[in-house]
Amino acid sequence: MRLRSPAKVNLCLYLLKKLKDGYHEIFSIMQEIDLYDEIILEEGRGLRVITEGVREEENLIYKVLKEFERKTGYRLNLKVEVLKRIPIGGGLGGGS
Repeated sequence: MRLRSPAKVNLCLYLLKKLKDGYHEIFSIMQEIDLYDEIILEEGRGLRVITEGVREEENLIYKVLKEFERKTGYRLNLKVEVLKRIPIGGGLGGGS
């Protein structure tokens, strides 16, 4: 399965209250643009998440899927590959 994860531009972004986990609530108005990362999902042996330039254990997709496994007790047999086209740190959501 192939999915597209579009880039976005924040038209406005307001930080609201700080949460217990150190993050903030936000209010944002975003607009998608015609640039995207591609996410490829395939059956695998165990869980594997591949994104060029990002160590697996630091990858947000990997962290979320590991938390899913922990909370559900279900073990995923899934390979996730992210083909980066959105630059990280460019203000387009490429790091998230």
